[in-house]
Amino acid sequence: MRATGPVADYGRVDAFMRRALARTLGAELGDTEWVQASLPLRLGGLGMHSCADSAAVAGVAATLEGIKGLPLLTRAPGGGPLQITLTQDSVCAASLACPRLALFPEVLTEVRDSLQAGAAGAPRKQKEWSGKISGARQAGLLRDPLVGVRGQARIRSCAAKHASTWLYGAHNAPDDLWMSPAELTVAVRLRLGMQLAPQARECRLCGAAEADRFGDHSLTCLNAGLRTRAHTALRNEVGALAREALLCPVLEDRPFTKHPHRNKRVDVAYTRGEKRRLIDVAITFPLQANAVKKAAETEGGAATKYEAVKRRTYDGPILAEAPEQQDLLLVPMVVDTFGAWGESALPELRALVNAVHRRHDWETYAAVSHLAFHRLSFVVARAVARIALVNADVHLGARRVEEGELELDEISTDDGAGSSSSSSSSSGSSSGGGGGSSSSNSSSSVASGGGGGGGAPEGGGGGAPGGPQAPAAQGPPPLPPPNDEQSQEGGQGEQGDEGRAPGAQAAPRGQVQGEVMPITGGVEEAEATRKDILKPLEAGRAGTASSRDGWRCAPPRATPSEPYRQRPRSMGTKRDPLGVEDGPSSSVVPPLPPAGPTPKPQCSLESWEILGAPCGSEAAVREAVAKVLDRAEKRARAIASLPDPHTALALLNSCAGFVCVVSLMRATGPVADYGRVDAFMRRALARTLGAELGDTEWVQASLPLRLGGLGMHSCADSAAVAGVAATLEGIKGLPLLTRAPGGGPLQITLTQDSVCAASLACPRLALFPEVLTEVRDSLQAGAAGAPRKQKEWSGKISGARQAGLLRDPLVGVRGQARIRSCAAKHASTWLYGAHNAPDDLWMSPAELTVAVRLRLGMQLAPQARECRLCGAAEADRFGDHSLTCLNAGLRTRAHTALRNEVGALAREALLCPVLEDRPSTQHPHRNKRVDVAYTRGEKRRLIDVAITFPLQANAVKKAAGFAGLR
Repeated sequence: MRATGPVADYGRVDAFMRRALARTLGAELGDTEWVQASLPLRLGGLGMHSCADSAAVAGVAATLEGIKGLPLLTRAPGGGPLQITLTQDSVCAASLACPRLALFPEVLTEVRDSLQAGAAGAPRKQKEWSGKISGARQAGLLRDPLVGVRGQARIRSCAAKHASTWLYGAHNAPDDLWMSPAELTVAVRLRLGMQLAPQARECRLCGAAEADRFGDHSLTCLNAGLRTRAHTALRNEVGALAREALLCPVLEDRPFTKHPHRNKRVDVAYTRGEKRRLIDVAITFPLQANAVKKAAETEGGAATKYEAVKRRTYDGPILAEAPEQQDLLLVPMVVDTFGAWGESALPELRALVNAVHRRHDWETYAAVSHLAFHRLSFVVARAVARIALVNADVHLGARRVEEGELELDEISTDDGAGSSSSSSSSSGSSSGGGGGSSSSNSSSSVASGGGGGGGAPEGGGGGAPGGPQAPAAQGPPPLPPPNDEQSQEGGQGEQGDEGRAPGAQAAPRGQVQGEVMPITGGVEEAEATRKDILKPLEAGRAGTASSRDGWRCAPPRATPSEPYRQRPRSMGTKRDPLGVEDGPSSSVVPPLPPAGPTPKPQCSLESWEILGAPCGSEAAVREAVAKVLDRAEKRARAIASLPDPHTALALLNSCAGFVCVVSLMRATGPVADYGRVDAFMRRALARTLGAELGDTEWVQASLPLRLGGLGMHSCADSAAVAGVAATLEGIKGLPLLTRAPGGGPLQITLTQDSVCAASLACPRLALFPEVLTEVRDSLQAGAAGAPRKQKEWSGKISGARQAGLLRDPLVGVRGQARIRSCAAKHASTWLYGAHNAPDDLWMSPAELTVAVRLRLGMQLAPQARECRLCGAAEADRFGDHSLTCLNAGLRTRAHTALRNEVGALAREALLCPVLEDRPSTQHPHRNKRVDVAYTRGEKRRLIDVAITFPLQANAVKKAAGFAGLR
């Protein structure tokens, strides 16, 4: 489209995409339904972008972007910039004359102005114009009288923030974030306002009211035990998110102490900031009569309106009677069935996502936010789809695999005399629905029923349920059961070739004509899914006199404690279709113990653990830490024995040593001998490099990469500050969680317990007086002091160790130059690449060993020998002569490799680089070449790359006092 514009018939793409979507959903799409499906997700669609509407702007945008760069690449004969006057070629002329573009006058005006301005105009992007076209198409869809108020409410809810994240998750999402075929079909039909059943039927949930074709009654049926399970699933997901944010949430909490509300429960309760947040979750149906107008006006309007009901429930009768509980804050989290959140829910959810991101700071905020809202919206969408599936009649295409190729069975079609092509052509309906309203999809007139779950229909054009109905008063023709050869009511033609209406022709294979009929192959699958959903409900209904009172949820159990990102599937098992076994009576309180005297627990104060941290006497702590260090030493030895030194070095940095014991150091301080970790890590590194490390070499290796080391952090130097930092961070939050007897904040005075006393007395900490002074001042200030982090103190210790290393006379000027060069910006990125880096970014064992030895200043040979490059000079043990030998042809290869990499980077930036260019035209410099040449901005850049050796005599002093471009 960007190359040809609207010259070709790109409307054909929309046609076959519409047929493909219809085949996927098992039902023909009406015009309004396809228009919604072709909108972006942010506007409530499915992202099936319309090619017919985008072809014109695509051709013009490509032309404008193409001519924008010509003045930089082409020069006029006099040497100045080339002046371009855009002529309306065939693509531009066809775009301006395109009838589809004329439907959007604002975009057409901008396109015409941009073509007249040419290269001098402001840059325009295809995405900008396509966005305006999609917005205009959504506005026209909302104004369509066939859509009505119900359609407006549905589309605005689907277009709300984070309402569509469940549709297209990450390709590597776990199994519990993918729907079954039946669930996905129902969920998408609900989103597009398509019918779920060919006709109204008796509700399988309550057995009394009539379930309409569009699922309204199913989603509002008061006897639907699945609604409680959906609410519980959403509650558990919010609790899991708060648990991942380390807020210690309590499910089904009773925060009120005053009568008569002391048994009043909230779904989730946790402390964030200075307030105790009381979370009450709910799922509302935006198309019910009392909320549809609000939902049609604003995105999430129905959810925001229901939040006001929640506030009246709690703020008035409860919080007003308990003035001393003013630190409680009610946060209603209401979401409608299409995924739109209320005004109060989104700020609180974003705060939880921020807390999770601070914990997982190695991931971007966008990744954490997408995962969190994906899980939340998926729980809602899947629960709603399972409820609607109970009364739906969705048949899926049978799939078979033949010789490794996935095929679909042919879709049977009907082209009888009375068939209707779109559900949007209906003018009314008469289906009873929950909440007192029932209507036809995309209908121009909505019939309202009585209150309650199954009121009798009033108005409309339909007859009694089950009776003959006129085709003109219906929407789309009902979807008949598969292989049904009986004629439909209302004068439609019969199914199959034998009963085809006179004059009608069979549709060719693969072509959809008229209504897309159900396919027999998926009936068993959809029916099996429905039985799985109804199984626990039928089991609870058995033996009761009333179906309303007979459904029971499973007995309460403790809330699962699995991490937010790694817990098992939350929905969809055969035993429990929604994956939630606890009902509204669930609690975090465990079941009562059996009657009788409770045996007194036996515990020893000499040696015990809490959350994996050893506690008790000093001897017991030392013994527990020694066991952990034994396991860590075995791991380091195993890693060092790997045949690939590059892999071994990466694993030693990320999976051994400091990272294995940092939690213990924060819990115990310098009580145990953590210098043992440094000792076995030094031996492991020596085994990896095949040579023993001296003291200065190990000190450099234990520095961070930014200071010229290998990142093998010293545990002996970090143990003291780790214990103090953990103590200060622990007491920092106590005033928020603990209250004094009078109700005010708890005042904490820090006493120097064994960990703090041992840290102050640690001889290793005394080597760094500046850090020791800060540690002592922080302990005296206690909770009132400024927060200190272990990372800050460890960074200062590393800086002091590097400064001491540079002052060491054994290091000398050559060592200073080497260490400062290794500490320069981007000088160490080659050491620990990404775990999924390609093979050409990993060194061979010999290459890695030599590279690390050069970095640490270790010798490469036991003695000097004759140079194998020039055959004349003597090659020293540390590689100085090898790196400066003038006869080294490998130096030219290294220069060429660096030149090619810079050229490849410039080529990736679309700068059209030229290697070995001759930019000068004047004698005698006509043959002078540069390595890389390209144009960036208004200048022609001449790049000359080189690799120098900083330890040679004429450069070593400069290298010792300057660390590159830091």
